[in-house]
Amino acid sequence: MPGFMKCKFDTEGPFGLPMKDAQAKALEERLRALPRDDDAYALRRCSFERGVSELQPGERADVSWITEESPDRLGDIVIAAGMDDSHFQLNPIVTLNRAYDEPPVGRSLWRRKSRDGALHGVKAKTQYPARPNGWIMNDWPPDLAFELVKAGLLLGKSIGFIPLIPMRFSFFRLFHRLLLLQLGNK
Repeated sequence: MPGFMKCKFDTEGPFGLPMKDAQAKALEERLRALPRDDDAYALRRCSFERGVSELQPGERADVSWITEESPDRLGDIVIAAGMDDSHFQLNPIVTLNRAYDEPPVGRSLWRRKSRDGALHGVKAKTQYPARPNGWIMNDWPPDLAFELVKAGLLLGKSIGFIPLIPMRFSFFRLFHRLLLLQLGNK
């Protein structure tokens, strides 16, 4: 992975993902318990474009669907009840297009199983911090991301995860136990 921001991440962990040292050690331990030769346990990414379900301008935040129990573009289905976000919670930053060499655009305050009629999935609240007084660069990436969300131009969210118990069917993969590693605006 090209450079990453050392102020937000200590090391390049498993799968080449930047993370805190404690996260890397915990993830390495979890990975040791999984079968090594099976591609079914590799890093996966899913993108969901359902979009923002709630915009909270006063808090500079949005609540968005980050998973839904229907096939994504690659035919993957993530079951909400099986998402373990304990790893992600150690450093819950939100990136823009997985750009770890840029400042994060937000912080994920929570992730919750949710339902809206027949739709089941996970929603997350992302807060886009205000520009700090001491920021010397011209652009503040959270401002850009939040303005794009408000304008309806940045609707999707993307997650990165490892399956803990994958299942394969003929046309899709069902993930009913997974460990959340990444969350980003897409």
